[in-house]
Amino acid sequence: MSFKYRFIVSFVLLEVFFIVLIVSVNFIAINNSSNKLIKEQIESNITFLEEMLKVPLSIYDLATIDNLLYKTEELGHIDSIVVLDSNKKILSKVYNFKHFSLDKLITFEKDFKYEINDENYEIRYKEIKEDETQLGSIYIVFDTSENKQFISKNIRNTLSIIFLEILLSTLLSYLIGSRLTRMLTNLSDIAKEIGETKTPEIPYKNNKDEIGVLANSLNKMQFDLKTRREKLKLLTKDLKEQKEELILANKAKDDFLANMSHELKTPLNSINIISSVMSRNKKENLSEKDVYNLNMINKCGHDLLYLINDVLDISKLEANQIVLNKEDINLKLLIKDITETFKPQLTNKNLELKVSVEDSIQFIHNDKQRIKQIVENLLSNALKFTARGKIEVSLKDKNNFVEIVVKDDGIGIEKDKLEHIFDRFKQAEESTSRRYGGTGLGLAICKELSILLGGDIKVESVLGKGSIFKVFIAKNEKEIKTLGNSNEKDDLNTKEKRKTVLFLNKNPINLFKTIVGLNQYLKVEQVGSIDDFIEAKKRKNYDFYIIDVADEDIEKIEKIEEKEVLLLVDKNKIVNSLLKFKTISKTLDSKEIIKQVRDELNHL
Repeated sequence: MSFKYRFIVSFVLLEVFFIVLIVSVNFIAINNSSNKLIKEQIESNITFLEEMLKVPLSIYDLATIDNLLYKTEELGHIDSIVVLDSNKKILSKVYNFKHFSLDKLITFEKDFKYEINDENYEIRYKEIKEDETQLGSIYIVFDTSENKQFISKNIRNTLSIIFLEILLSTLLSYLIGSRLTRMLTNLSDIAKEIGETKTPEIPYKNNKDEIGVLANSLNKMQFDLKTRREKLKLLTKDLKEQKEELILANKAKDDFLANMSHELKTPLNSINIISSVMSRNKKENLSEKDVYNLNMINKCGHDLLYLINDVLDISKLEANQIVLNKEDINLKLLIKDITETFKPQLTNKNLELKVSVEDSIQFIHNDKQRIKQIVENLLSNALKFTARGKIEVSLKDKNNFVEIVVKDDGIGIEKDKLEHIFDRFKQAEESTSRRYGGTGLGLAICKELSILLGGDIKVESVLGKGSIFKVFIAKNEKEIKTLGNSNEKDDLNTKEKRKTVLFLNKNPINLFKTIVGLNQYLKVEQVGSIDDFIEAKKRKNYDFYIIDVADEDIEKIEKIEEKEVLLLVDKNKIVNSLLKFKTISKTLDSKEIIKQVRDELNHL
């Protein structure tokens, strides 16, 4: 219902309520007053007749009684009078009552009322006594119809007036409501136009009532909005310029980080390999201090390389430049491979490692390297912050997700620090960074990557008792193409990827890319001399051997009996004694060398 009609209905109902209230009170008062007057008149007439009839009744003067009755009949409100003696004998009567007979009337020795149609009567019975001696009795029929008709007529007239009043008030409220609604509608339309950034002329501003106040408020609002829009335009322009500057600055930062990472990683890798080889001191021409310094160079080089990789990953994540290479993954085998690489470090710290995988977990379709990066980050943190106890890694099936849980008995995290633990460059305490090292980027990268892989990462921790990290990775089961069970997939992986290779590397710098590439598919252990190669071969059985041939080693190489040997040779200098081995030219690029090595492994 519109405001106009609500106003009209409310106004009319209120008016009707008060009119009915006033009229009802008035009717009650008039009716009570009228009844009181009639009652007083009846009582007065009865008392008068009683006194007038005492003497005639006592002397049995019928003529006087008849004369008194005829005189009384002239009163318009008395319809009938019947006088009886003490023996109930009728002495005189004036009987005009037509609704029942006289005989029936005198059977009632009481007062009562009689109503029929619009006629109203009050019948009164009165015994006439003189000093306790009954002289007779009298019946009087009073006609009160005129009074009742007057009240009824008054009611009809009043109701007509009420009806007319309701009509007039309805019409008046309609006119007032229509005018008020029209003004409010106009102001409402004006408000809509103001909201649409138009500048309409506002009416009723000169009104001295509430409509005028509302109109002036709209006028002020229009002015304020216009001022704010102008300010917003200026702010938007400034923000747009700042956004463009930030985009350019961010691009410059990303370009710098990418170039810096590329330029730094190449020499760092060389430094790490050379320092690692030299620190072994195979020729025993270095002092203990020199070996110590080389180990420190190697450690710092690796730390710096990890930092560069983390910064580069964060930069790529910010710029949405991470491209996922999704494939079918045997997650059970992947976790096994990752945990195997951490066993030496766990052993050094006397920490127990427990791995559990639910049987229902088979294949998932996602980015293997990114999953590996997340798990390695979490295990590195667990290893770093756990001094004693154990580290647990578990895989759980969660419908469309796989839950990877890494639990440790480490130092734990305070409850109020948990919400910031995945922020970039953030550790729970500044002292933690100083004591344990680290950039504070690892968990931030885990968070971003887990979301990128269609999942999330959660943490639970109690200070002093340890932490539990839960990583959820999307299975993407509809995209899995691998047939068979997980054991079949294990066989496929084992056939190529899990081979252990002993590599006699005489030129770490030139063969650096080759070693890095082979490590993606094989477990490569390197030695720097033919003597170390022979010693390593005696200590452990390897699946395959690769030898970077040097002239001075040919004589010792000829004595090797293993068939699974591949030689990297200079084709122009190969000797007949080495033809029993399979050979690859050193002059090939690293990709071709890796390809031929994998081809040879597939034929084993």
